[in-house]
Amino acid sequence: MTDSNIFIIKSKTIRYLLLIALFFSFSNGIIKAQSSSIKYSIDISTDRSFYVVEDIVKFHISVYNNDNTIEPRAYYVYCDLIGQNGVIQNSIKLQTIDGIGDSEISIPKHLKSGYYILRAYTREMRSNPADYSYVSLKIVNIIEPDIIGSQDEFSLKMQLDSNIIDDVDYIKINNIKDTYKKRTSANCNIQFDISKFILPTVCISIVPKKSNSYNKLNISKVSNYKVDKGLAYDEKEGITLSGSLVNKNNSNSIIGKRVFVSIVGTKNVYTSITDSIGNFYVNLPNINDEHEMYISTDTIDKDAIILIHKDNDLRTDFWLDKEFKISKSEKKLALLISQGVAIQKNFGANHREDNQKLDFESFYDSPNETTVIMDFIDLPNLHMYFTELPSSVRLYKRGGDYQARILDKNGIQLLLNPLIMVDYVAVNDLKSVLDINPKSINRIEVVNEYYQKGDISFGGIINFISNNNDFGGLEFKNSSLVINYSFLENKNKSQKISLEGIPDSRTTLFFSSIPKFENGNANIQFQTSDMLGEFEVIVQGIDNNGKRFVVKKGFKVE
Repeated sequence: MTDSNIFIIKSKTIRYLLLIALFFSFSNGIIKAQSSSIKYSIDISTDRSFYVVEDIVKFHISVYNNDNTIEPRAYYVYCDLIGQNGVIQNSIKLQTIDGIGDSEISIPKHLKSGYYILRAYTREMRSNPADYSYVSLKIVNIIEPDIIGSQDEFSLKMQLDSNIIDDVDYIKINNIKDTYKKRTSANCNIQFDISKFILPTVCISIVPKKSNSYNKLNISKVSNYKVDKGLAYDEKEGITLSGSLVNKNNSNSIIGKRVFVSIVGTKNVYTSITDSIGNFYVNLPNINDEHEMYISTDTIDKDAIILIHKDNDLRTDFWLDKEFKISKSEKKLALLISQGVAIQKNFGANHREDNQKLDFESFYDSPNETTVIMDFIDLPNLHMYFTELPSSVRLYKRGGDYQARILDKNGIQLLLNPLIMVDYVAVNDLKSVLDINPKSINRIEVVNEYYQKGDISFGGIINFISNNNDFGGLEFKNSSLVINYSFLENKNKSQKISLEGIPDSRTTLFFSSIPKFENGNANIQFQTSDMLGEFEVIVQGIDNNGKRFVVKKGFKVE
């Protein structure tokens, strides 16, 4: 493993970590383009193809079977914004429902002008990146005149898809007026012959003219490249956290070791056991935004290193066969969009949602025994709340370390080790837990029966609940780490806000997957903004022959 494949994680919560690394490595397996046995396709469409820095790219994801039928099961899709220099600038994850997923990704302020790539893929597709879906985005930074460069070495060559149909008779856009006033509510009707195209791929946008050109990319393989096939698998149950457990002294894999993953706020713990090569895989819940995640092993091991696999694909060695140029009209459009972005930033900054607040029930339901600390006289340490008060927990001290066993309702000792938790986070160091100041703990909950969690069985559960949900000041020790992990993108992150009394600087007036329709008709409602000029209603998708179609109809806002 090379140093370039290792990233150090810094945590604000953990002060003592053995070694925390994020890594991505490649095996010796060589793949061939289009050799995948995957029986579905993925497609990505964007509201526009022309953007400025700090802009928002709205996009539509569709997943459909190779026989063009809708795939009803959920897929977990990874999306990356990448420069031609191969640097990933932003990444998100989303979930499809009935083959459809709509989301957005922000364009960082520091980017240079140039063509960028937005790609979409499932983890299973990582065995063959030629199966990904790619579109090109023309991004302009009106402050920075520099243009982003290209890579010298690449494995995939990208060219604009020239096989696009722009004159079809199975989609008609009706009831669009030639001219509208600004801030006017409007309607249009779209007629569909749904027997002619793949329904989930269709999306509709209303954007400034010349801001949306054909941007779908075709991929051709230039050379063989190595991939780690162990990181390519079907995620049926949810986003999967994967990693490895190795010995820091000799890099040998540690097999058969329990790994606990706790997401702060979910009141749950997710478990796995390292396999024959030291890897572990944990299915995560479908929650949004970024949350703190605690990962540990079942025992303290000063020689163990937890390595977390990067969940998006770091391979970006491709070349876009397209020269970057900006016309006079595009410069004018870039300035208008930049002004709109600045207005939205100033007036809409306080209208963003905070991260999703998690409100989960405890995974073990109700405990069999609860000790509320304030119900008893103050004792100098937590140890005494088990030894001096009635409790089904028995503590043993061996070699300076504490061990616990739980008695069931009949007073018979459970044979397996209990699961020790603090604020629903699995902890591998009972001694450190017992060193917490009792005044920081609200209650101790005990489950006094065998408990099965995933593939792992426990001799009950002991959960210490702090007063302030802050682990009672516990300092986590070796063989553990905390990361801030990005879960699924929140579809409702951009809130609809009242535009009364503030400028309406929207450039994308409407963007959505195909709406509900009856008898082949769909009605679209939108509102013009303060932006004047020419706009277009654009309907795009893929027909039953696999060809992309684009239908447009223009109007003016005066």
